Amino acid sequence: MKRLSKVLRLLFVAVALNLFTSCEVGWTATIPVGEVYVESPAPYVGAIWIGPEYEWRGGSYVLVPGHWGRGRGTWHQGSWAPRKNGYTWRRGYWR
Repeated sequence: MKRLSKVLRLLFVAVALNLFTSCEVGWTATIPVGEVYVESPAPYVGAIWIGPEYEWRGGSYVLVPGHWGRGRGTWHQGSWAPRKNGYTWRRGYWR
């Protein structure tokens, strides 16, 4: 029983750490120079272009290419937001 309790506590800590690190929001001193992406023709009627986004991975921002998606309203592209020590990426969203 003691062993099970210890294993469950370790599992809880591991899950909690994973949740906190996956929610990490980073910042950068300068805005990264993005690659140029050309949007291809829409693959189907009603497709909405969701432009490239930045994601925080392994301690830095990584550019994720844009893609076509099904419309759920109006897509608002992400943007860089200034903060005291640099910039942070605000993800795009549907409205």
